[in-house]
Parts: sequence; structure tokens; C-alpha cells
Amino acid sequence: MSKNEQLIERYVHAVVRDTPEQDRVDIANELRSTIADMVEGHMASGMDAEEAERRTLTGLGSPAAMAAKYHPGATTLISPRYYFVWKRVLLTILMWVVPIVMVLASIGNVIDGDTDVVEILVAALGAGMTAAVYICFWTTVAFVLVDRATAAEGKDEWSVDLLPTLPVLPNLAPGPSRGDAISGAVFSLVLAALLLLQDRFIWIKSSEPIPLFDRDLWSFWLPWLLVMCLVSAVLELWKYRTSWTGPTVILTVIVSLAFSVPVAYLAATNQLLSPEFIEQVGLTSTGLEITNTSIVIGAGIVVLIEAGEALLGYFRRNIKSRFIQTT
Repeated sequence: MSKNEQLIERYVHAVVRDTPEQDRVDIANELRSTIADMVEGHMASGMDAEEAERRTLTGLGSPAAMAAKYHPGATTLISPRYYFVWKRVLLTILMWVVPIVMVLASIGNVIDGDTDVVEILVAALGAGMTAAVYICFWTTVAFVLVDRATAAEGKDEWSVDLLPTLPVLPNLAPGPSRGDAISGAVFSLVLAALLLLQDRFIWIKSSEPIPLFDRDLWSFWLPWLLVMCLVSAVLELWKYRTSWTGPTVILTVIVSLAFSVPVAYLAATNQLLSPEFIEQVGLTSTGLEITNTSIVIGAGIVVLIEAGEALLGYFRRNIKSRFIQTT
């Protein structure tokens, strides 16, 4: 690939990387055709190939603005720089949080003695819809504020020198997208907020908040888990910057173990849930054992998934690409 061709591919990659996956091939082909026609037009007027290419890409504008033109749903509330990231983050949070809220609402109604299946489902749907509305509102507000706060940055003249480099063998493993990175970071920060505020905003058959986790854990373990959440948020952004390198994979596994192992240990030794929570919920010894066992198994599954994703990404990006290059 020549220097000029690489510059075009860098632009195409920057445009399509945060657009809907099912449209990327068509968008990339159309964009390459448009660029080729514009380059030919500039060369016909006497420019050399390199100057014609740079003039074309500069004239097309920033990749984020170009990506928005290929998506009819893009709005002016959030600028093209953040629109696709906002959409990806919002959908990810909704996908995880709303079902959890619905399950918790159902469990709460069962604990309160409600046995009518229809009423339980209606209450769960109501709780899920309420959570979805709050999530949509506050996520959008956050992105609008960030967008407005960085508006001056968007007014700077765009240059082809700002284009990102091409990933190694992108069809094999391009690494986490910007949307994935921000979604992971937001999820880690939300989890940190839940750990920090769980003893203030959880009402279970009580007129006062009930701590979910044992208050004695504030002496060490809860601060430790909070720090791990913050480290995980930073790591998610680092993955986007470096893709799946050896150090990134090692850090991913270490951070996952540093969070999940203490959770599993505390659950296995019956130190995780607070006595107030156990009493209010009415967990029997058998129920508590099942709950703690489920937490241990869940923590193990999280480690396996995160470690497996990291190792697979590293294999596809590095080992497999080297094999292909040597054959």
C-alpha cells in the first residue's frame, strides 16, 4: 500500500469505525469511490497525486462529521463528534441496567408477599421503563454538557495529520472501538457509584436505607473495590488507545482478578452481605448459602470472560497476524 493509499484508508477507517457495523462495508466502498473521483478532478487541474489527495480529504472535513452524513438519525442536539459514541453508550447501559432493575423489582415484590404473576410483571415493567427514562435523560445531558464544553475544540480547522493510524490487520482484530471503551468506562464508574452509595439509597421493607454490604468492609475491602473500579475505567480507555498488546492483556487479567477474587472470598466466607440486609430480606441459612455461592460463581465467570476476551484479542491481533505475514 502506497503512502497515498494508506492516507485514504486511514480516513475511511476513521469514518466507519463508529458507524453501524452492518453499514460499514457499503459506506467504505462509497467513500473510496467519492474520494477517487475528487482526487482525479484535482489532478486534472494540475495537482500532483499527493497534493490532490490531501486537498480532497481536507475538503471532506473531519471523519466524525462525515460519519454523521451517512446516518439519517443524527441530530443537532449532540454534534457528530459524540453522536455515535452517545448512542453506543446509551444502548449498552440500557441493555445491562434495565433488566437488572426489572429482576430486582420482581424479587422485591415476591419478598413483600405478592404472588400475582401479572402484578409482578407489571411492576417490573414499570420499574424498567422508569429506569430507562432516567438513563436516557441523564446520559444525554452528560454528553450534551461535554459536547458544549468542548465546542471550541470542534471549531479548530481539521487536518489530515490528525487521522488515526490503521490497526494491524483490522479484519482480524481491530481492538475495542471508542464506543466499547467509553461504555466499559461508564459501566465501571456506575459500579463504583453503586458501591459508594449502596448504604444510602437502598430501601427494602424499611423506612430507612439498608446497607447491602457489611459496614465493616469499609475498613479495607470496599475502598479497595472502589479503587479497582476506577482503575478499570482508566484501563478501558487505555485498551482503545493501545488495542490488545501484551501489557494491556496482563493488566486486564490482573484488574479483573483484583476485583473478582475479593468479592468471591467475601461471599464464600459470609462477609459480603450486611446483617441488616439479610434480616430485612428474610434470607434463611440455605438461601444465604445459595446467594453466596451464586456470587462466587458469577465472579469466576466474569474473570473467565474478561481474560478470555483479552487473550483472544491478543492472539488474533498479534500471533495470528504474524503467522499470516510469514506465509
